[in-house]
Amino acid sequence: MSKQNVIFVAGVGVGIGATLVLSNREMRTRLEKALLGTPLGTALRKRSKSVAKRVSVALSEAEGTLRKGERAIGDITNQVKHRIDYTAETAKKVIDKVADTSKGAAHKAGDHLERTGRRLQAV
Repeated sequence: MSKQNVIFVAGVGVGIGATLVLSNREMRTRLEKALLGTPLGTALRKRSKSVAKRVSVALSEAEGTLRKGERAIGDITNQVKHRIDYTAETAKKVIDKVADTSKGAAHKAGDHLERTGRRLQAV
């Protein structure tokens, strides 16, 4: 077996062992008591706090980015709503203007027919 394979197998073994120890509460407690006050225990505790702090910072940054994205989506949604409302209002004004113009044209045509009818009766 090559040196790389030995290192790989050892790493897998350590990973499996750590998983078993950390997944079982009783074993984890016994390990913590055994390491309490030892240089290895102190080093592991400091390292775990450091890792926990970095993970916490990374998660808070990701959460901040997520909040910014939510705000941006909310802003875009509001802009789209306002534009839809503006478009609907403008379309209503145009339709009202067309209706008023049509009414005016109909009245004008009616007046013209009435005058033409009077002229024909007068003849």
